Amino acid sequence: MGVAGTIWTEKKMNKKKAILKFFLPFVVIILGWAGMQLFIGLKKPPKKVEHEHLGILVEAVEAHRVNHRVVISETGEVKARKEVAITPEVTGKVVWVSPGFERGRFVKKGQELFRIERINFEAEVAKREKELKDAELNLEEIRSKAEIARQEWKGLHGRRAIPKNPLVLYGPQLKAARARVKADRFMLKKALYDLRHTTLRAPFPAVILKEDIEVGRFVRSGENVGIIVGTESVEIEVPLSLKEALYLVPPGENVNKGISATVSIGAGDGFFPWSGVLDRFLPDVDQAARLERAILVVQDPYQLKKRIPGRPDLRIGQFVEVRIPGRVLKDVIPLPAKALKDEQSIWVATPEHRLHIVPADVAYRDKSQIFIKGGIKDGDLVVISNISGAAEGMRLRLVVKGDS
Repeated sequence: MGVAGTIWTEKKMNKKKAILKFFLPFVVIILGWAGMQLFIGLKKPPKKVEHEHLGILVEAVEAHRVNHRVVISETGEVKARKEVAITPEVTGKVVWVSPGFERGRFVKKGQELFRIERINFEAEVAKREKELKDAELNLEEIRSKAEIARQEWKGLHGRRAIPKNPLVLYGPQLKAARARVKADRFMLKKALYDLRHTTLRAPFPAVILKEDIEVGRFVRSGENVGIIVGTESVEIEVPLSLKEALYLVPPGENVNKGISATVSIGAGDGFFPWSGVLDRFLPDVDQAARLERAILVVQDPYQLKKRIPGRPDLRIGQFVEVRIPGRVLKDVIPLPAKALKDEQSIWVATPEHRLHIVPADVAYRDKSQIFIKGGIKDGDLVVISNISGAAEGMRLRLVVKGDS
């Protein structure tokens, strides 16, 4: 074979290699696809496992009927039980002011607060005493003259004769003299009264709330120079809804003054209790909130008789927490407040762990609890969890609160 034959043979071989390279990938793909289909055909499908739906996990509490005493918990404001404006009853210059007549100081009943210059009032007393003496002397003189005139008249005209002119027997003169004595006695009494009131005293045990007076100042009768507040007791004004008020005092009944209450002050990390008594209800409602107002009375608010270490005083204008026991609710079921759904229903879990929605018959509610009269019974499991899209008959998984 010559050179030409060799070249033709090589070209033929190169052509076969090119054809092989072109079709080889397609062959591999086809073989792979065929193998995959074979394996799929030989593989058994997995068995379907049915998972049982156990229900939504919720928390529940067991219902128990009890007799429950309502306790009204509200915020009250401390107010003065006795509050008096200090006003002098006479006019004059202030010559002395007690060191105790100062804002925040405590004073005893009868303690002097300040004095007004006395000399003008002493002179007035002396003048009225002299006028009374003169009037009494004049009365005695007229009595003597009247007695002489009666004796002379009887001697001349007899016992039964009556003069036409009453002045003859000094009758009108006696009446005028008696009236003058009576008037002068009252004027002396008024002068002595004014003299006594040049010294102004505290009318009851008090703390000075306000004062505005200095030595040398000229004060007028009726001018307000200070305010004092009684220290024997204070009032706590407590706003209440009508329903709360009726739980304290049923319709048609008077306030039972024996109802004790607890008044607490928050200070630091603790609360300090005081004992109070429900005294009365105010005759009008609060004009802003339209609420009833109960008045409690607390004794010795400034702890002047007995001080408890660490307990702060009750001060005018202070806000305090108040708890007042009211009437007893009989045969009710207490539940957490969150057991009430949409303000109108209760969710109960049936023995088959299904959700049952019942209307809520709420007898009373406070900040943390509701008290149910009807609709559920002892031993019912009440759902307190929230469920989105809750529906009657929904399956539940229960965790009963309080179970070990």
